[in-house]
Amino acid sequence: MSSAIYALRFRSKQFYVGSSVDPEKRFLQHRQSCFSKKPSNSFLARCWKKFGEPKLIILKEVPENKLLIEEQLFLDILFQGNKAPIDKTCLNLNPHADRPRTWKKRKPKLTKTNNS
Repeated sequence: MSSAIYALRFRSKQFYVGSSVDPEKRFLQHRQSCFSKKPSNSFLARCWKKFGEPKLIILKEVPENKLLIEEQLFLDILFQGNKAPIDKTCLNLNPHADRPRTWKKRKPKLTKTNNS
């Protein structure tokens, strides 16, 4: 599957919108996070546990270099400038299409080199 904007849709009609270069792999990462001790999105985790596995829906296939731009367009509709989504069935916590705050970019390890 190619890069895309996707939705995770629960039978309760609650949903989460995201983007990924590999939506199926990202789905598995969401599942793993939801059942961890500290899920990255507690609302998503509660829905997953209460209603079971959501359906992965591809909303739009997008070139990888346009993923965040396209995801932001979807989030702009859902949040409309507010801190929380206007649609109460939306499980997104962040109105901005960027990596979650829980992801830390790894800094390269510096190694000593002897220039003798």
